[in-house]
Amino acid sequence: MTNYTWAGLLLWGVILLYALGASFDFGASFWNWWDRRHQEKTEEANVAERFDAPMWDVTNVFLVLIAVALVGFFPSAARAYGTLGLVPISLVLILLALRNVFLVIGHTEPSLRPRAIRISGITGLLLPALLTLVLPISQGLGLRGNPDAPQLEMGLLFRAPVTYGFLAFGLSSELYLSSLMLADYARQMVAERPFRLYRRRALWLGPLTFVFGAIIWALLPDTQAWIRNGLITSWGWFAASFVAFLATGFLLYRPTARSAQIGEWRSPVRWSVITACIQFFLAGIGYGLAHWPYVLAPVLTAKQAFTSPAIFTAALIVLIVGMAVLFPGFVWFWRLFMAEENDEGQTKQV
Repeated sequence: MTNYTWAGLLLWGVILLYALGASFDFGASFWNWWDRRHQEKTEEANVAERFDAPMWDVTNVFLVLIAVALVGFFPSAARAYGTLGLVPISLVLILLALRNVFLVIGHTEPSLRPRAIRISGITGLLLPALLTLVLPISQGLGLRGNPDAPQLEMGLLFRAPVTYGFLAFGLSSELYLSSLMLADYARQMVAERPFRLYRRRALWLGPLTFVFGAIIWALLPDTQAWIRNGLITSWGWFAASFVAFLATGFLLYRPTARSAQIGEWRSPVRWSVITACIQFFLAGIGYGLAHWPYVLAPVLTAKQAFTSPAIFTAALIVLIVGMAVLFPGFVWFWRLFMAEENDEGQTKQV
């Protein structure tokens, strides 16, 4: 493979990792707020809050890695997205800063905790919606003007029905994945009622997410024939993703998946989280292959946006070293913060 292909593979891999982590993080914030609307303290909200308390910091690390990979590997694409997406990117940064500030304040100032929960919950919906807009923009929707200097017209973008398909898919994916993860986390805490609620939510959000994915395909305009053909070419990845989706549903419907008393790796719910992540990774690979070689269709390909060989080597070393340092830290973090004591004082490890 060429250097720019390796660079695109690494960048897309980091983006998919961030998409999964952000879904768990933002979704948990939303459920924490949603389950407190009528009562300040509930078991369900407690599970979501305990999961999200250490999680939100981790997702920011992957966001930084995306910026490093994009600027290091494809500087022309970084400039193009920075110019075209000035408004949505600025809103994302403002909402992220607001969310992070109030999450910190909520843990240090009890009087502001309800407000912090409300803000983190609302931004937990707004942020995925804004981030999902990158997908239709990357396909060229909403772009007008000279191909050498395109302009993004938000009105044109939001007049395209497929944009709303992407928004619905992004939000349902976030809520689906976070429900699955919280169901497994509640199982680990042996919290029966939250476990049943989050499992029930995952059971209907999963098929809903699949429907929204199909709607995106149906709403693709004629001007997007290039990616439609690419999606057809990558059908094998989507078929494998569909099998993983069926496996997730099968695991959730199993009788042993209906109780929080099933511990550790014997629980089908734990395996359903894994198969759901595999499902989204396989679909993400298929979409990435369909989108390739464009990084901003139809005006910029990966080859055109690629950096010099020297900078590519330097950026690659930085990413590899960074991940080599961070990965053991993430494993330690997971074992440290995702361990909860059950009622008998014993500790279960995720």
